Amino acid sequence: IAFDWSGSVESSTSSNSLFDSGLGLFATLNSEGQIITSGTDFESGVNRSDILNSIIPNNLDNIISVKIGRHHAVALTSYGEVFVWTGSNSYGQSNIPVGLSDVISIAAGRYFSLALKSDGTVVAWGRNSEGQTNVPAGLTDVVAIDAGFRHSLALKSDGTVVAWGDNSEGQTNVPAGLTDVIEIDGGTWHSIALTSNSEIFVWGETSVHGENNI
Repeated sequence: IAFDWSGSVESSTSSNSLFDSGLGLFATLNSEGQIITSGTDFESGVNRSDILNSIIPNNLDNIISVKIGRHHAVALTSYGEVFVWTGSNSYGQSNIPVGLSDVISIAAGRYFSLALKSDGTVVAWGRNSEGQTNVPAGLTDVVAIDAGFRHSLALKSDGTVVAWGDNSEGQTNVPAGLTDVIEIDGGTWHSIALTSNSEIFVWGETSVHGENNI
């Protein structure tokens, strides 16, 4: 179980059922491989789920992961293909980079998306207001990714964490000496890391909504 950037809970309950959420919107991958969205946008009060459900691509199959951002949803197939659909493409969040393939993991932020490729590199697209899609030059050996509200996280094979994007609350200031990380999570204005000895590190804004109450 992990906390996503909207402050709600993200959980994978089985190999064929997956949930993700963002600002009151929820996406579910059921046992038949169907994607269903529900909920109401916290910011606008509009039922965005009707819009997202109405435009889910017809050719989706073999889906293994689904993530939801502000007005967009991202799906990953077992073939390493990425699909995006959105009620608004005002920030290019549905403009998947040409030639993107061999993807093994995806993440969705407020108006942007991340993809981790099998070669350990990261690709990002969508809104770049705070540098959240500016993947650091030379970033390789990545084994996991996550997206916060306007910042991005990558976990490397050596157990270290790289962060970029919005740092208004210190959410990309990875604690000095942080190593042996096995899991990462991006919150609204904070970041979380779990180490192999079960220690949890939180940095960024950790006082407004009790994010440091672990």
